[in-house]
Amino acid sequence: MMKNVERIKNLPCPERAPYCVIIVKNISRNMRRSHRNHIDIDELASTLTDDTYSNPEQEFFSRFDIEYLGQLISDMAVQDQEVILMKWGKQMGYREIGIALGISEDAAMKRGQRALKRLKESYSEVLK
Repeated sequence: MMKNVERIKNLPCPERAPYCVIIVKNISRNMRRSHRNHIDIDELASTLTDDTYSNPEQEFFSRFDIEYLGQLISDMAVQDQEVILMKWGKQMGYREIGIALGISEDAAMKRGQRALKRLKESYSEVLK
C-alpha cells in the first residue's frame, strides 16, 4: 500500500476504498499462493498439544502421533491442508477461513468437515 500512497491520495474519495481493497486482496492471494504447498507442522503441533480440549476435533488430534499426523496432512490435497491448518492449527473460525479462501462460511465449514473426515480415514487405514 505504501508503494502506491501517492496514487491513492490522488484518487477521488469514492474510488480510494475499492482501490485499497483490490491491493490488499491481490497481496493476500499472492501470499496464499506462495505458501500453498507449505503447512507448518510445528505450529500445528504446538497448538494441538494444549491440554484444554474444547471440541472433539482437537481431541482427535491430541490422541495421535503429531509427527505421523503431519505426514498424513502433507500427503493430503492442498485444499484440505489449508483448511486443516487454518481451523485446527491457527484456530480460525469458518467465517475467517471462508474469507481467506474466497468461499462462503458454509462452504468453508463443509470443506473442513470433509478434510477432517479424510484425515481420520487415512489414519484409521494405517491402524488396521
